[in-house]
Amino acid sequence: MFYDYDIENMKIEEMDIVGELEIIDESIKNIKKTMKETGENLKSVLDDMEYYKKKYGGDISVGWCNADNPEAFVGYIFVKNDEIIGIEPYM
Repeated sequence: MFYDYDIENMKIEEMDIVGELEIIDESIKNIKKTMKETGENLKSVLDDMEYYKKKYGGDISVGWCNADNPEAFVGYIFVKNDEIIGIEPYM
């Protein structure tokens, strides 16, 4: 099912972000570190982050939301200067 999310009215403080926002470049570095240290297969997550880096830039913050927000949104949000500039829903 596809939803038309109202990104213009989404507010960071209402999005119930899992953990903390993290700069995309840092996220990529941490994913690679975890893969190396634990052997966990995070290739698809790494590929996603590298794609989002190309799309949004490496200095943009990224966070994950689990639907506990006014939009019932699940997926990544991308933040610059305390404003949501993009979303990538998890389908």
